[in-house]
Amino acid sequence: MVRELTEIAGMNYDENEMQEQMSDETMFLKINREALLASPIVPTKQRIKRPTQAKPLQAVPAQLVEPEPPAVSPVVSAVDSAKEMQVYQEFTQSVYDGVILTGYEGTILDANTRAAEFFLLEQEQLHELRITDLLIGADDMTMSQIVANLNNNRRTVIEADCARSDNTTFSAEITVNVLHLTDEGQLCFFIRNITRRKEMLNALRESEQRFRDIAESMSDWIWQIDLDGACQFCTEKVVDILGYNVEDMVGKSLFEYVVEEHAEEATGMFQSYIQSGQNLTQLEVWMRGLDGDQRCISFSGCPVFNDREECTGYRGIASNVTDRKLKEQELDRYRHHLEELVRERTSEAVAAKEDAEAANRAKSDFLANMSHEIRTPMHGILSFANFGIKRIDRAEKENLLDFFQEIKDSGERLLHLLNDLLDLSKLEAGLMVYDRVEMELCSIVDTAVTQFVPLIQEKNLTINLEQPDFLAVAEVDENRIIQVISNLISNAIKFTPEGAAIDIEFRRGSIKRGDSINDAIEISITDQGIGISEEELKTVFRKFTQSSHTHTAAGGTGLGLAICHEIVVNGHKGLIWAEQNPQGQGVVFITSLPVKRIEPTKVESSDN
Repeated sequence: MVRELTEIAGMNYDENEMQEQMSDETMFLKINREALLASPIVPTKQRIKRPTQAKPLQAVPAQLVEPEPPAVSPVVSAVDSAKEMQVYQEFTQSVYDGVILTGYEGTILDANTRAAEFFLLEQEQLHELRITDLLIGADDMTMSQIVANLNNNRRTVIEADCARSDNTTFSAEITVNVLHLTDEGQLCFFIRNITRRKEMLNALRESEQRFRDIAESMSDWIWQIDLDGACQFCTEKVVDILGYNVEDMVGKSLFEYVVEEHAEEATGMFQSYIQSGQNLTQLEVWMRGLDGDQRCISFSGCPVFNDREECTGYRGIASNVTDRKLKEQELDRYRHHLEELVRERTSEAVAAKEDAEAANRAKSDFLANMSHEIRTPMHGILSFANFGIKRIDRAEKENLLDFFQEIKDSGERLLHLLNDLLDLSKLEAGLMVYDRVEMELCSIVDTAVTQFVPLIQEKNLTINLEQPDFLAVAEVDENRIIQVISNLISNAIKFTPEGAAIDIEFRRGSIKRGDSINDAIEISITDQGIGISEEELKTVFRKFTQSSHTHTAAGGTGLGLAICHEIVVNGHKGLIWAEQNPQGQGVVFITSLPVKRIEPTKVESSDN
């Protein structure tokens, strides 16, 4: 009997444990709750009322007391052995569960104190009821199922709502088996109140369902990883973000999905968080999705601790921030580009301002020089004319001839100045007409030099004209190139001191135009004069620009080199530049003319 009672009492399990551990010898029943209102606690023929003398349960201090003997039912009295009866009574009164003994038809034969407390009844009142009166929704069919199950040697576990005498209910887990107190045998019901457990399970289910609902409604992916980065849990949203199924992710390291060039950095950052125990806050990692595309995932989470306060991993949420990241990068590029553009525009504005100021200064200097250049010959013309008028009656013929010669020279100088101004205006307006034919450049240089023989002899200068060892023929406008060479030789004579030399050389060259390279002939004129500074070499061909040394006696209008530049560069698509004399003092002016005509385009460079 002791073994039977122990086996029956031991059948009280958690619901999930029962379903997992039930064998084919166990029948698990759930009685329908819908009969709650239709099933008050009543005996077969009369309604049971709560006794007026029932005393509420009171806490008793822990001490050894002599318990009162419980009421003994007829069945218990019929137990063959007094020892077995004592064992039965001691066992049923000591267990935490309610114990009810019934016949096979369900009539209650005996109940312990705990069962009476469950149903708010006295033990004697329970003897007037059937077990089906206590279980909401139970009936004779229920008893038949229980008996049939036990006859097949199968234990029975019932989960039911039980009715108290005050019409309240509680949830119970009931284990049923046969107990042989007499030869006929009885049914023994062990009743455990699981109301609190059901409430906790329901709360847990609601919490889990609430978590699932929130997780499914979020656009983020919920995850949990261990200290090695292996995924222990993730929600289905990972499919929308990375394309992988949950089964693909769980058990694998998240770092396997990190883009290769970011893997080491991401692992290092995660390890630093583990060591510090800090929360993850928007840790952005580039990961590769199932489709091969890269996605920027922002991780936020907190450490997970076990019962020993040891960190076992991290859990949190992950968001796909790829669109925002790409827009930030694009905005960053625009910002840097804007900064560069502002710097460039500022630099251009400063350069333009400096150029404008330089042009304004050059114009002022030009007007000053121009007024001087115009005033000087005009003053000479007027002065000598007045001398002639005043002395016409008494002047000798030779004196009048000198007066006329001075008037002629001053007029020629003034005419030369005016011609330069007219030429420059035509060149700038694109009205200059060029008649280009094949010409020997040596003859052009000879013609230009011949014009300055008197000046060369006057300053005792030497002209070293080196004849080329190749045929120096190019398609040029003869008169305009003579004008260019004459201007350069004039400057060389002007700035070269007396007794020095001027060198003129020819050499082959080239002019690059787009992807093509065109043959050219270079004419270099080197003086031994006062020279030009490096800064002035860059601006010497600008209009109205003069060397700082022109404030000496070797001054000029500042138009000659500007006209040369227009004729060579814009008129002949050639090049002209100045550089320091590599052999000593002075300047080298180099004119590069294409052998064949080059159609109008931008000349990019010269191969000296």
